[in-house]
Parts: sequence; C-alpha cells; structure tokens
Amino acid sequence: MKILQKLSLLFVVILTSQVLFTWNSHAVELIPYNYFNSASFSITDNQATPNLPIIYNQINEADYLLLRTKCNISSASGSFGLSPCKPGFNHWKELHPLHDIKSALTIYVEDLGYIYSSPLRFNRKGMFILGGVTATALAIHTVDQEIYDAAHRSWDNKVYKPIRILGDRMEVVCLQAVNTKYYAGALGLGYLSGCDLLRNIALDVFESFYIVYPLMMATEHFGRRRPKDGKGPYSVKLDDGTSFFSGHTSTMMQQVVIWTHHIDYLQFTLGAYGVAAAACAQRINSTSHWPSDVFVGAVIGYIVARQVTTRNDTRRYSISPTIMDQNRPGLSVSFSL
Repeated sequence: MKILQKLSLLFVVILTSQVLFTWNSHAVELIPYNYFNSASFSITDNQATPNLPIIYNQINEADYLLLRTKCNISSASGSFGLSPCKPGFNHWKELHPLHDIKSALTIYVEDLGYIYSSPLRFNRKGMFILGGVTATALAIHTVDQEIYDAAHRSWDNKVYKPIRILGDRMEVVCLQAVNTKYYAGALGLGYLSGCDLLRNIALDVFESFYIVYPLMMATEHFGRRRPKDGKGPYSVKLDDGTSFFSGHTSTMMQQVVIWTHHIDYLQFTLGAYGVAAAACAQRINSTSHWPSDVFVGAVIGYIVARQVTTRNDTRRYSISPTIMDQNRPGLSVSFSL
C-alpha cells in the first residue's frame, strides 16, 4: 500500500509540475487522441508572439502533440522540451516491450562506454575543468576535519538545525536500493499510460544510477575510513574503509539533475537543489563521510546525470534550420517517442 501511495504522489507531483511550468513557457498545444511513434514538423522563426505557428509536415490534426519551447526561437540553437502526457491506455497496440528493452540496454552500454572513456577526449577546456574540480577536492580534503567539526558544533544552531533536520528526512531518498523499486513502478506506469515525461525521468534515472554504480563499487576498495571510525581524515587502508566517495550524495544529485532537467521550472529547481544541499550536509552530520567524499560524490552524480540527459535528449529529438514557405527562415524539429 505504501508503494502505491508513493507512486501516486510521484505521478501527481509530475503532472502538477507539468502544468505549473507550462505557464512560464512559450507553447503550442494540440490535444487529441492517437499515439504515434515518430513525427516531424516545422516551426517558424517568430519572436513577436509566444504562440509560434506550426506548419504540419507529417502530422494529422487528430494526433496528440505538446511542443514546448524553453526560450524564444531565434536560431537553430533554440532548445525544446518534448514531454506529452497522453491520457488513457489506448496505445497499447503500439508497444513493443522486447524491442524497447533491447534498445534501452544498447543505449546503456553505449553511454557507459562513452562516459567512462570521456577523459580520453578532453580538450583544453575539459582538462581545465578536471583540474579545477580535482584542486577543489584536494583543498577540501586538507580541511576535512575542520569542516566536520564545524558542522557538529553547529548541531543546534537556529539556522543550521532546520537544514540538518531536512537532511535527516531526505536520507531515504538518497538510497539507490530503495528508490529503484519506485522508479521501476514509475517506468512501468509511464510506459503503459503513454506519459512520456514520467517514462523519460525514470529511464534517465535508471541509466544514470547504473553508470555510476560500477565506479562506486570500485572506489569502495580504496579503503578510506569513515569519520565514525575515529581514525581521522587521512586514515586509508586498502579494502578496510568505504568512505570515498559518498554514494548517497551521488544518488541524490543524479535525481535532482534529471528531475530539474525534465521539469524546467525555476522554483522547483531552487527547491530541489536546496534539498540536495541538506542531504549533502546530512552525510557529514551522520558521521558517515568526510566533506571531500561528499563533494566528489556530488560532482560525479552531477556530471553523469547531465551527460545522460543530454545524450538522451539528442536521441529523442533534433533541431535543424529550414526554409519555410515564402522563403521564411525556420526550424525543423524531429523526434521519436
């Protein structure tokens, strides 16, 4: 019963957020009934009005489409969010579970290889960012004990206490093993109901989780001891400590990045990252990790989730410049659901 309640709450939150951030977007909506696997259409370059005219290419008016632009269209670099929630279960005949599972696994393997091999493709900017992150982690490492002590001295501080309490309550959200079953339910519900937003969030979270998981398991052998062991931040013994890096923090950050990517609403984003910050503080308050463990976990979670959403967005839709009727410039948008 608790699982059904949480899944229902998850679904309500997603749909509510969908409505809320639609109000802040430039949108063109058609609300029909038939499910379709792919389509292509064109949108004209028109900054004067938020309701951008659509010229149909391969879509019947009876088809269902919600196209939301996240910014005014002025060039081929404009960004789009495609996330229709089609009511009902009238598209079951179009589902191909075995093919879809095979495709999902293929994408996972491709992205796993791409992300783990990405350091080999770093350009100067990438190396600069890597150097900056590494330097920051090492700087935090040198003051791990001081930050840890300060967090515990502030235990009952009137400003810090609410953050600590929120972090304690959010700990369960950081547990990958617990979250997996709920995202599995969300994936099934989104897949069967045709709610692409629900399905895509669950797919991205699953992929991100299991890209980070091998790295998390490998670093556990590094042997850094936890604060609760009482041996200090420099105590390391191979296979005798699991403090580095914080898996809870990584899991939380992945979810925040993916949710805020799909629900592009400023208030929701600020709230989600605020909750993530409280969850990071909780890992220090609970004597489970040193601050540098938390920092590295957050960075890894952010980078992997960002790569996953970016690559999957590219697969789900593409944008290219085109010439409309009367030689007007425009954008051609193609996507698959």
